[in-house]
Amino acid sequence: MITKAQNDLQHYGMDSIISSTIIVRKLQGYSAAAITREIQKTHTNITYKTVLNFIRAHKQQRAGISQPFRGRKFVASEVEEIKSFISNIYATNNEVTSTTLMKMIKETLGYDVKRTMLKKFRKQLGFVCKSTKSGHLIRSVNQEKRLEFCTHMLDIKVCITVENTNIIEEERFRSLSPTVCSRTKAQYNWILIPESVLFKRTTIPNIQASIQGIDLLNWASDALTGLPESPDLNPIEKVWHQLKHYLRTEYKPVSKDTLIAGIRQFWKTRMTVDQCCRYIGHIHKVMKIVRDVNGEHSGE
Repeated sequence: MITKAQNDLQHYGMDSIISSTIIVRKLQGYSAAAITREIQKTHTNITYKTVLNFIRAHKQQRAGISQPFRGRKFVASEVEEIKSFISNIYATNNEVTSTTLMKMIKETLGYDVKRTMLKKFRKQLGFVCKSTKSGHLIRSVNQEKRLEFCTHMLDIKVCITVENTNIIEEERFRSLSPTVCSRTKAQYNWILIPESVLFKRTTIPNIQASIQGIDLLNWASDALTGLPESPDLNPIEKVWHQLKHYLRTEYKPVSKDTLIAGIRQFWKTRMTVDQCCRYIGHIHKVMKIVRDVNGEHSGE
């Protein structure tokens, strides 16, 4: 292999004289700068970088290390060949990473394309890198459970609400003549549930709360948060994510007291009724995505 330093010296046509001078002076203890100044008295076109590269190449050759020519430029035909190869790869699979693509070019075409050069080629071809939503890997057995669960929930039109904000007349299930209920308070909501809808309620104040079911169709199922490997179907995970993001980017606590104050501030200002409704309502959207991707992670 011809190193870049040797190639530069051959370009000047004085490689044997200059290389001998550099080696002798280096063995005598001269620095690269001192050697450059001496050589430039007779060869003004020799630079410090050329001398330094030659010294490094000479050390590597003595140690038995051979480096290829650095900074190799591709000719026009090679560039077109590489670009054509990149286009064909992305036409079949547009999720190939740059590392994988560089290995494929090396193995197939024999060209050592660096990452910066590859980015330049992709930009010239019009390819734009976009990040996609992704999540942790889910085992196939749990994918089947997620798909079955979400499909069933969508088929029966499940209604998910918060237990603390609803009053349900339990006497209605005990007798044909329900008792008269007192007037509801302002912070509570009354809801009507059709017979074709399954109603499930959750207790949000307890972080480890599970969703309890009221089975109007004489049907029993596992709790929603009981699904394995399913943080995207748990609204509490959304709350934790928003809380950590708020503390890290906005409140920025510096002590235990400020951390506690930040959590309380988040709970008072961010966890509004509308926000809680959005968290719970988001589950319906996630269920549709899980069903469409056959139980894989929804990216939500």
